[in-house]
Amino acid sequence: MYTKKNERRRHKRYSGVPLKLYLKKDGEYKQVELVDISIGGFLSNTAISFEIYDDYEAKVQFPNHGVKDVVHAHAVVWRTEANKEEISAKKRFVAFQFTKISDVDKHLINEFLNEYEENVPYK
Repeated sequence: MYTKKNERRRHKRYSGVPLKLYLKKDGEYKQVELVDISIGGFLSNTAISFEIYDDYEAKVQFPNHGVKDVVHAHAVVWRTEANKEEISAKKRFVAFQFTKISDVDKHLINEFLNEYEENVPYK
């Protein structure tokens, strides 16, 4: 018998948006590939190793946004999963949850994403 999974998402997710994502733990920011983003966090595709629960500084850069073109936040590694299509490149999907982000920055991300349609299907 089929039972419907309880949806755990609290926020709409968007992929294919023209945002740049940078992460820093120690040292300098490194750009990582953004797969999808919400006001609650983001999913990246990277060859960089991440440990669950590690905290990172995140920088989200908007293209030609005007008033503020960069949002700063803290994010924790929530989940990692092998990218079966890029095994030879040792890439993995890494999900992050925002842990510290100002209400103003959350609002800026939300306003930017509202220009797009939610397009990450629920699984």
